[in-house]
Amino acid sequence: MAGRLAKADLTTDMVREFTELQGTMGGIYAREDGLPPAVWKAIYFHYLPIGVEAGGPPTREQLGEAATCWAAVAGADKLDSVAALFAAGERPTGTRDPFGIRRQLQAW
Repeated sequence: MAGRLAKADLTTDMVREFTELQGTMGGIYAREDGLPPAVWKAIYFHYLPIGVEAGGPPTREQLGEAATCWAAVAGADKLDSVAALFAAGERPTGTRDPFGIRRQLQAW
């Protein structure tokens, strides 16, 4: 269920106005709708880690029973992005990586 709802918050006015809240608001909306902690925490943390050095992944204490679900959703999202960029002909080079393909793979 977390995989199906992970991007649902992108259509809300809150995330449209404050893009840095993507994922965070989705998790809050899911929690308020009464979804189980494994689902709403996976959505809440699914964009983390953003990069190799920027704020690391959530800890086991933060995730609790949602750790496996979070890893699956976050990993699938990053892998989907990288596969789509390669299919579109984007390849990182030594000096050019405008879409952060390497960063997405390293963070995962």
